[in-house]
Formats: sequence, structure tokens, C-alpha cells
Amino acid sequence: MNRITPKGILLLLTLVAQWGANQAEDIDQFSTFPFPSGLTGSPSGDVLAWAMAEEGKRNIYMAKAPEFSPLRLTSFEDDDGQEISSLQFTPDGDWLVFVRGGEDGGRNASNPVNPCKSRWGISSKAASGK
Repeated sequence: MNRITPKGILLLLTLVAQWGANQAEDIDQFSTFPFPSGLTGSPSGDVLAWAMAEEGKRNIYMAKAPEFSPLRLTSFEDDDGQEISSLQFTPDGDWLVFVRGGEDGGRNASNPVNPCKSRWGISSKAASGK
């Protein structure tokens, strides 16, 4: 079972609040507000990972204790409507796996693609720069 510490949750909420510090004034601004999802913790509890939708572009972020500084791990640069879901660390904590794609996210994409689900994996050592 993944442990998500209260400190990790507080960090993520603080990051989202900082990104959204400017008040949105119209519906376009509301739709581009950064939206985190899929928060998960490593088995040891020292690494957090989540998906972040920013202006329709969805990417994976990771933060490692004790600083919990967010690090973007993926470079999906298009608003193509491809969801990121099912984030999970392997039992040894060495890999973060997730699913990219699906039919749910493309309705409002600026550059939609045909939905195609694929499995991905990222070394959790990336959060420490290794």
C-alpha cells in the first residue's frame, strides 16, 4: 500500500495554489488552470508522483524527500487529449508506471489524436537526478 504523508499532500496543495495564484476571470482561464491528479507515493513514502494537466498538456511530476521539490519527468508538449492515469510505483519503488491515452480527455483538446492506450515506465531514480 502506498503511503502518502500529510507533508506530501500539503506540498502538492501548496504547489497548486502557487500555480493558480492569479485569479481566473473567464471560462478560458478556468479551463487552463493547472490540475493535478493521480497522486501516489512510493512504498517507502519518500517519493511522491502525480500527473499534472497544464493548459491541456499532461505530464508526470515527481518529488523526493526531504525537499519534495517537483521535477517534471515527461515532455508531452501537445494538448492532444491523451489522459495520464493509473500511476503506481513498483513494489521495490524503482519504477513509476502509468497509462497514457484513452477516450476521456480529447473532447476539448486543441490538437486531438485518436485515443490509444499505452503503458509507460519511468525510473524513480530520475527524481534524484540519477
